[in-house]
Amino acid sequence: MGFGEGRVVYVVNAMEAAPAQSLFVLEEPETSLHGDAQSRLARYLVEVSSRRGHQVILTTHSSAILKELGRESVVYLRRSPAGELSATPRLSTYQIDSYLQKDVRGVTVCVEDEFASHLAIEIIRHCDADFLQGCNFLPIGGGQEIPAAVRLLRTANMRAAGLADGDLASDREDDNGVTYLPGSEPPEIVVFDDPAVSDHFAASPYYINVGEELVSAGGHHQYVKVLASRTRADASVIMTEACRAYVQAREPKEFAELIRFLKKELADRR
Repeated sequence: MGFGEGRVVYVVNAMEAAPAQSLFVLEEPETSLHGDAQSRLARYLVEVSSRRGHQVILTTHSSAILKELGRESVVYLRRSPAGELSATPRLSTYQIDSYLQKDVRGVTVCVEDEFASHLAIEIIRHCDADFLQGCNFLPIGGGQEIPAAVRLLRTANMRAAGLADGDLASDREDDNGVTYLPGSEPPEIVVFDDPAVSDHFAASPYYINVGEELVSAGGHHQYVKVLASRTRADASVIMTEACRAYVQAREPKEFAELIRFLKKELADRR
């Protein structure tokens, strides 16, 4: 019998012999157990807690164990660079996996282009930063193709949802899994026409008038290119700063419906 198996036998004997409604504190019970054994141990812990009224508090880095536990049972602890400890409850499995592993499949959010991806990221970060973990953003290249892309990904058993540009909302069909970014115009116009974004770029270190710079842009798809050239900044920097300025000028409740939609469509498998 290996160390991991011996430890499990000890835990099971202790839990069966202890008085009802006992408290057990376990540190990383997955030690020396393979994945299937970890899952079976977690299922046993849930079963014995229900049957005998025990309370079990455990620390773990095991995705196999976490997947067997209800969301109400899981709390993610993180320590900030300053040493402060915070606790986040009710994380989805893919969100926890994204904290424990570098390469996580997670969920996919289909958007039209890179700018839409930046805007979606900043909206989610502003409203629920933990929900952003495990999200992958896939530019499709055209808003009309987003519903088909979502259906294709779901056919492949992937969790996916779509965020189309707001100017496509008038053509809205009853597309399962797709909603729209804020505003009734392309997101570049919505963002760069916003006073908060103009104020951001008018201040240090840019000192530019966004409205004047974009007069001769030749369409909203050129906005980022024009401002990147004018400021000598990378296009991704311009997109991130503009979208962040736009989002942070608003209360999270303005995006509440969009966040509710994504959480519903990308629901945890637990």
